[in-house]
Amino acid sequence: MDAFILSSAASPSQGKELLFENKQWIEIPDSNSGVYSSGKVTFNLDNISNSGGDYFNAKETIVQIPLNLCVEVKNTLANASTTLFNSAPATQVASRFIASLKNGSYHLIDKINYKLNGNEVIVNDSFENVKIHYKIMTKWSLDDVVKRGDELHFAQDNVDSFDYDSATIGVANNRIEEKVFTSTLGFQTQANDGRRERMKKTSRSKSTFTAGLGALMEDTDLDSRYMDRVAITENGILTTVNFQIMASFRLGDIHPYFESMPLTKNPSQYLALTLNVNAVHSFNVTNGGVNTAQAITGKFSTTNLTNTTPYQLSPIGAGFGFDLKIASANQTGTIRSCLAVKQVSTSSFSGSVSHSLNQCLFQACYVRLAPTYNIEYAKEPVKPIVWEETYCQSISNVAANSSVNQLISGAFSNLRKVIILPYLSAAGNDGFISAIQSCVSSEPATGSPLVCIPAISEMNVRLGINNVYPKNIQYAWENYLQSFQGDNCLHGGLDAGLSSGLISQHEWETAYGWRVVDLSRKPEMQDLPAQQITVQFKNSSLKSMDYLVLVVYEKRMGIDTERGLVVL
Repeated sequence: MDAFILSSAASPSQGKELLFENKQWIEIPDSNSGVYSSGKVTFNLDNISNSGGDYFNAKETIVQIPLNLCVEVKNTLANASTTLFNSAPATQVASRFIASLKNGSYHLIDKINYKLNGNEVIVNDSFENVKIHYKIMTKWSLDDVVKRGDELHFAQDNVDSFDYDSATIGVANNRIEEKVFTSTLGFQTQANDGRRERMKKTSRSKSTFTAGLGALMEDTDLDSRYMDRVAITENGILTTVNFQIMASFRLGDIHPYFESMPLTKNPSQYLALTLNVNAVHSFNVTNGGVNTAQAITGKFSTTNLTNTTPYQLSPIGAGFGFDLKIASANQTGTIRSCLAVKQVSTSSFSGSVSHSLNQCLFQACYVRLAPTYNIEYAKEPVKPIVWEETYCQSISNVAANSSVNQLISGAFSNLRKVIILPYLSAAGNDGFISAIQSCVSSEPATGSPLVCIPAISEMNVRLGINNVYPKNIQYAWENYLQSFQGDNCLHGGLDAGLSSGLISQHEWETAYGWRVVDLSRKPEMQDLPAQQITVQFKNSSLKSMDYLVLVVYEKRMGIDTERGLVVL
């Protein structure tokens, strides 16, 4: 502190030097013409390739995707009246908290395809959302969560709140109600605090109602991105709620290439995002009496499965967020939900409401350098860039106590690490869909809770014919301390005052269990030849598991920043 005061006094502040003469965002709609049934959003960006000598700034460019999350309750009996809400207004308010996104709106993204002047820079590879999530969970600090979490609908899930219901829904981490600690029950069925925070962004409305309809009024004082709208059907009975959500991403958040891309003139670009949307989840419900809480009967089903379900439904019951009751006794019905870009298909959901924004937007940031810096920047137009690319391969339905010896597709040079992420498979989830495709569990925003009974042991990685470790490793908490805790962290997590990473040892041991193998410690000459990778381990848990294997390798490229050309 003393040194800072002295330095400040000896060096009086001066005016800031001008770096940019201008900075502006150019808004380009997608090329889908309002049709998103395929779940793919494309941006053809040739029309902004020449922007009057300005440079394209990837780090501050934003993609916006309007979402409609539709939840519908219908009777299966003719002329029967089912309502989402009980007659009491207090119950109606509670039932606003039916659904939310999982942790991070980037879980929408399954694949990314990006081309620069016809050169494919980012290839289509599944589970991009898992790669983004791993980077954020290991790189962000708590300050980042406070300052930037709301941008990405990020609020970390509480891993101590998992439930398991083998009869109806399987593993779940969707509770938002508060429970008091008791000496008999302890911390069981606690609220998922992260999900409860995310409800603020999907369920904001005034607690007033339109007379005779029971419809929620929009709160015009709140950010319009977070308003919910309702559809009144079946003779004035409220059967459908539409949550209108805006997903916004900085390009640098969704892929490491955009973090490294230099300021570039005249880039002819193409971007396509394949999204985890349009899957329909369906539950059968029954009732034993008038205004008695509904109960789910039988296992829920899903059609149009995608690799990940990016949203969660609340549990049914008073105080649980989804207080579903009906007007007549002994009726049956269905709960259905679907997330789509702009609007869920009205042919499937009659009460679906279109988002107020009808297209996805690419907000391209362009800057004009001050003359002095423009001359300096243009002296060496070819800028080399380096970034970490990640390939993902899934290993499905590994039975309990069985071993894996899996060759990873392709050969890679400049290898940096291998990451293995375990999740409950469909078989391990009592015959439901896999946990990461479930609309009631938090995976892949968390791991599955059964990894606390180690889901990986006797592990090794083989490069060509050589093992990374002299003998197979019985992985436990040592992996957290030796490999995982410092991965992506500032100073490797060794400086307590400058720490980053959001997963504690307790959370890692009870739900995440992500394994990291560092492949970067080798002579540089060994980086050049491409090598095949084989992972081997044993599923030591009591359940069938799915595993995602991430292979991280370094990629390099040159860009002529004055002409927007790729220099290989």
